[in-house]
Amino acid sequence: MAKKVDYYGKVSEVIAKFFLIDQSTLTRETGMVTDLGAKSVITMQIMSELEDDMDVTLNFMQFKRLKTVGEIADYLQDACEN
Repeated sequence: MAKKVDYYGKVSEVIAKFFLIDQSTLTRETGMVTDLGAKSVITMQIMSELEDDMDVTLNFMQFKRLKTVGEIADYLQDACEN
């Protein structure tokens, strides 16, 4: 049986690391720009770390349009499972 991957947990862990915040303060609705003030360079670094950790290639143009932590988790799951 395949191990179930916690995509939201992975995404929130990486985001918390980059913003030096407690992972428990993030929710699926946390806005990357509106709540965290993410700039494109940070977004690119987050995407790169997720690619390395999950051994997947993500599209930056699509990734940078994602507005919330939950949207990133869903996108990562879709990229890894499809």
